[in-house]
Amino acid sequence: RLLNDDQLKYWNKNLSDAMSTSTSNRTCSSPHNNRGRLHSHQESKRDPYNSHFHRFISSLPEIQAIVKLYFQRHLNIHSKDKDNGKYVSYRLTQTQFLLAKPGSQHQIWHRDNVAPGLTLLVALDHVTSNGPTELLLGSHKDDNDSESDSDGNGDDNNDDEVLLGCLCAGDAILYDARVIHRGRGYNDSPSASDRPVLVLRWDAVSTPPPGAGFIVTNYVDCVGSVGYSSNKPKIYLNHCLDRE
Repeated sequence: RLLNDDQLKYWNKNLSDAMSTSTSNRTCSSPHNNRGRLHSHQESKRDPYNSHFHRFISSLPEIQAIVKLYFQRHLNIHSKDKDNGKYVSYRLTQTQFLLAKPGSQHQIWHRDNVAPGLTLLVALDHVTSNGPTELLLGSHKDDNDSESDSDGNGDDNNDDEVLLGCLCAGDAILYDARVIHRGRGYNDSPSASDRPVLVLRWDAVSTPPPGAGFIVTNYVDCVGSVGYSSNKPKIYLNHCLDRE
């Protein structure tokens, strides 16, 4: 769990302010163009909550260590950071608020990047039936990438399964940006609630996201649809029930 109760209140208020019209956030997109989702990007230093995201990451040394080890393993090309003159291989490329609304539609199956990278989703409320992220396990690997397994031996028993990222408020999931995934849609019922999350992503300096055009994007959507419809068993990350 990355956020305690006080931190959840803090981030939920920030999200609410970022999404409100009174904030006049130039980067807040319409839900009608995003399958029922509001996105508020905070990547620029001019954005009001950019520094909040960076302070958040600075408070998570364990996450920073995982990210560093990941890129040390996958990259050997270093680029010069124009901001501070240091040589780096990766950077934080996305910091955004994401709010899915009741009645939202399934996203298309997609990759956040076709090149190595990491995405962190932090739940600001329970994510169970209100549109959890679905991930096709093992879909980040290709014939030349057997080392991307957690144990490095090219054999993963979970490759035929679908992971549903059901999370408690304050919990997070960190996944390879090449994993084929989508946010589920959910019904506009009286009991349905919003799905607020924080999204942070790290990419290599040499391979900025998404790294794919229209043809590849549609191909990945087809691959995801076929993979999901092949009756793969599903794993549920639903620790909320255990805590309650």
